[in-house]
Amino acid sequence: RQLSQPTLGRLGKLSSRDPGLPVLVSLSTISYPDQREVLQRILDSLRTLAIRALVTNPTGLQDLRVPTDVQVEPYLPHDEVMPNVGAVICHGGHGTTMMALAHGLPVLAVPLTRHADHGLVGRAVDDAGIGKVVHKHSDTTAFATAINETLVIGSHRIRPMAEALRSSDAAAAAADAIATTRVQRGNTITDLG
Repeated sequence: RQLSQPTLGRLGKLSSRDPGLPVLVSLSTISYPDQREVLQRILDSLRTLAIRALVTNPTGLQDLRVPTDVQVEPYLPHDEVMPNVGAVICHGGHGTTMMALAHGLPVLAVPLTRHADHGLVGRAVDDAGIGKVVHKHSDTTAFATAINETLVIGSHRIRPMAEALRSSDAAAAAADAIATTRVQRGNTITDLG
């Protein structure tokens, strides 16, 4: 039995996608090579575009040139923040991307490593027309273009994905699959130890 549903944490309400809402920038809680430089290019692009943003900086990146319309915080709970933003710029990690899509938000994925799912997730979002992907070494102009292209993706493209994600219960499906497999094999839960 194949599980294809993501396991999502707590979800807030769907985003209103109001054009005045800020963009959320969340590049992982793990440090990756070039992460500071990538974030700086994103910040420079946001400055060029005069776009408001909320940025999470859980790894404590230093010496960033932050535009006046950008708020940087060490942590922001996604379930509380995502209903109040218009798009998400992230590393293409599965969790952040699925949360954004479940909130009806387009995603700009900036894969930070090829040793994780970042590139696959970014390409899938781009191929589905519900986001964009940009290479982490792209220049500020390419980042600005990708941000603009992400912001104009219509809600009509993302709403069906948000509704599908919100109606799934991956945790229950996983538990059912484990229970079914264990019953078929004649194992009991006490065998796990």
